[in-house]
Amino acid sequence: MVRDSHTRLYATLRTTPALLALYRGRDLDGLTGFTLTLLRAAQDRRKDVAQTQSEASQIFAGIKVVTAPSLGWRESFVGDVAKDTAVDPQAVVPEELIIGYEIPRAEDVRSFLDLINGHRHTPLDADGNAFLGAGLDPGGSIADHWCPGIGVSAIFGHREHARRTIRANALTSNSFLGQTVNVVIIDEGLDKAQIPPKNWGGGLDHYIDTDLDQPAGTAPPRSHGMMIARSILDLAPEAKLYDVPVVPPAQTPVPVYVSSVQSAYISLIHVILQRRAMARWSGPWVLVNAWGIFDTSTDPSGSYTMNLEPHGHPLINLITRAVQDHHLDIVFAAGNCGQFCPSQRCGGLDRGPGHSIWGANAHPLVTTVGAVRSDETWVGYSSQGPGPENLTVEKPDLCAPSQFCETYDAASLSSGTSASCAMTAGIVAALRGNPNWDQVTVTPEAMRAALISGARKPAGPAGWDDRMGYGILDAAATIAALRP
Repeated sequence: MVRDSHTRLYATLRTTPALLALYRGRDLDGLTGFTLTLLRAAQDRRKDVAQTQSEASQIFAGIKVVTAPSLGWRESFVGDVAKDTAVDPQAVVPEELIIGYEIPRAEDVRSFLDLINGHRHTPLDADGNAFLGAGLDPGGSIADHWCPGIGVSAIFGHREHARRTIRANALTSNSFLGQTVNVVIIDEGLDKAQIPPKNWGGGLDHYIDTDLDQPAGTAPPRSHGMMIARSILDLAPEAKLYDVPVVPPAQTPVPVYVSSVQSAYISLIHVILQRRAMARWSGPWVLVNAWGIFDTSTDPSGSYTMNLEPHGHPLINLITRAVQDHHLDIVFAAGNCGQFCPSQRCGGLDRGPGHSIWGANAHPLVTTVGAVRSDETWVGYSSQGPGPENLTVEKPDLCAPSQFCETYDAASLSSGTSASCAMTAGIVAALRGNPNWDQVTVTPEAMRAALISGARKPAGPAGWDDRMGYGILDAAATIAALRP
């Protein structure tokens, strides 16, 4: 367990045989020594040495490896025939590996990051070992929220009302049902038993140390991830769902760390690129992220939350490549730190306009979604822009319904900007079911632009505002925007 007084950060390193041997052996002490050797080599090569040797030694002495998450994922995609079976997990090695650290003195963090980021891609020993980047490793959580003291009375409408708000029937009338579309839910996990067999695609099994922690599809029936799945299958009933259980269950106090998310993303993208050559997985891919950073105190330098690393934070850079190079649609929840009813998890200074959408949730290439009720009223906990200047100021992009229950099951609730994120991802998945709108012909950037163009404002001036973004999600108008 990382002590609260220590700062967490992580680095990505080029995979080499020496590093891989330590990694596979789960040798955290060995990885600490490995890192110190590379840091001393980087320090020796600096021409503008800012620290004395004694100061550098003090910084190095406090570094401790606390996590090595990159090999903690195993593919378990569902195939039809022998050639579709998963490849040997030991043969699947990512090109980069993540090492997570803690540093006891906050004043040493910037020196550590500058030293690593100043030697990006530069081999530091004869074996070719090199740092690829580094950044802070803040903790986050899922974007699901109830205002204190409010129970069932906080529900405003049924799913059918939410569908009418976004004009979802335009999808059915055009036969946009998510055919051949693959949707990955990066969340607490899914319950395979609650998902129709035709929609179950498998996912990534999550390992901790050498023991299986959570196989794909084994979450409780009412997990947060299943709330996401309900909306996606309602709007894109032919889509395949994939489970990446990266977020710890709600009853555990441990947050989801950015380094854990990045390790999952690296493994997931690696598998997608392998599988795309096979017909079963050749369709579009949509990645759904209903989690975010609620308290920036774990990232005091803004390394991740404001993307203040000179060459960009590692996870921010990875998401850029995922969209631009690999053509993946990525949807994020805005978060639940709006000024009128923020989650209690939000930091004291991380609430309201300009202080509540951080990191990848504000990435310029993802679709960021806030929450409205089914009657189109903005919800007071929905995080507000503007976003950080080094990411995107005009966030959220739009809003979608939340605070509703299932039409025939009042106990199944959808709340928080997580629900809004799921509604938007469902629309994207459904639209990608049109074979003419694949992710090369209609790029993820073009899809996001169509969603924004089709959004409607129920009141007030047109254009962006810090609550609703460009307006409320509208399936019919988005279809019209795509058709030309």
